[in-house]
Amino acid sequence: MKQYKNIFSALLLCCFMVASSACSEDKFGPDPSKDWDNTAFFNSVDEAGFQTYYNPAIGRCGDPMPFYDAKAGNFKVLYLQEFDNNAAFNYHPFWGVSTVDGANYQSLGEVLHTGTSADEQDAALGTGCCIYNEKDGLYYIYYTGHDRFGREAVMRATTSDFKDSNKDATWMLKGSTYGYSDNDFRDPQIFVADDGLYHMVISSNLKFAEFKSSDLKTWEHVGNFPMIWDRMCECPDIFKMGNYWYLVYSEGYRASWSRTPVLSMPARRLATVRTATSGVGAPTAPATPSTTRISTWVPVASPTGRVRWYATRSSSMPTVR
Repeated sequence: MKQYKNIFSALLLCCFMVASSACSEDKFGPDPSKDWDNTAFFNSVDEAGFQTYYNPAIGRCGDPMPFYDAKAGNFKVLYLQEFDNNAAFNYHPFWGVSTVDGANYQSLGEVLHTGTSADEQDAALGTGCCIYNEKDGLYYIYYTGHDRFGREAVMRATTSDFKDSNKDATWMLKGSTYGYSDNDFRDPQIFVADDGLYHMVISSNLKFAEFKSSDLKTWEHVGNFPMIWDRMCECPDIFKMGNYWYLVYSEGYRASWSRTPVLSMPARRLATVRTATSGVGAPTAPATPSTTRISTWVPVASPTGRVRWYATRSSSMPTVR
């Protein structure tokens, strides 16, 4: 009998608790309104710095190709424009930005379009460079053309304003013509050597091919210099800073194509750079009379979590002389 009394007492206690909670005077509702008119707002002190690492509004950029535009008095950075929905064979047109300080950028939009069909040598575009020719007032864009079968060739286009570009359909450098690979012949970079001539270096099968020209139009093959061991060195850049020549490049191991940091080789003579090659990807370094800046890309993950080399952002930073 005592057991039933305990159960009955427990039921009465539960009923009392439910009734008490039902009669509670607590009221629930939305948050009280805010007085936004009298609220103080503060701007971020580093607001301008958020553009230091440039990324286009749509897509991503890879392999920045910077140079100092002496005519305009600013830096131009061309890059490979990556879209999430690239065509199967026609992809990576050149887009560009301009900047005076390496921290704030003005978009130039598309500078050089891809081929219009999958059967063209430049169906897809690869890294190159841009240089201004004072004699004819044109900017010369040398670039890598990839066809649908993976064969590469160095090609060129000209522009006077970065709005309209004209591809030179009559000119092309193919690796096999000079004893190099047709599948690894890319990333042309031009500089002016101590002889006063334009020199072009091209990444090929474990060698840097070298050409020279007096007018940026006709090129003569002058030989090559080796890369190191089994490493494929891409996007070479040779420039003089102070009393030293520098070779900067992106190094990958052929066995796994893994990326290593940007490396450089300083030397007092350009010939030493050619013979003593040593070991952030795809670097190039435009120089002004007083500064040198390095531009490179930074990998980001795709929506599936896989890191892609072309899913990138570019950055510029001052280098101490």
